Amino acid sequence: MTQEKSKNPKIWLSIPLCEAIYKKFRNYQAKNSLGEQLPPLNTRYPEKLESLIGSVKLKSYLLSHDIHHIGATYYVKLARSQVFLNGNKRMAVILTDLFFELNQYNSKIHTWIDLADLTLLVSEDRQNTNKQIIELIVNIFKKIYIKKNNK
Repeated sequence: MTQEKSKNPKIWLSIPLCEAIYKKFRNYQAKNSLGEQLPPLNTRYPEKLESLIGSVKLKSYLLSHDIHHIGATYYVKLARSQVFLNGNKRMAVILTDLFFELNQYNSKIHTWIDLADLTLLVSEDRQNTNKQIIELIVNIFKKIYIKKNNK
């Protein structure tokens, strides 16, 4: 018996959405002296975010990935890549959480800090490929992110 897949997302991460969230978080950090300040958005590496977002969407369509797999792919690729000059791991957690929230999924964890250690492990793992880590994260995300009004 095969497990029923979660529906494809209604809302995908996009460049304008990621940039808006980055700027909002950066402003929030500045006002609240929260951790190491993110650099200005215009310092990000050109075309890396565009490439990452485009590749996740294309591959997900081609391979019919479910929403947990898509979220895990965003998370792992953002955490392990150098899209931003600084703050890649923080943005991986924030943008992935936002992705699930926009697609009507609740998180069983209470704060982004709860994912901090996992994000460090993901970003520093050099023994496993992205594909291997994504498969592990999919199983974790299926336990963390639950569809709203799911009975």
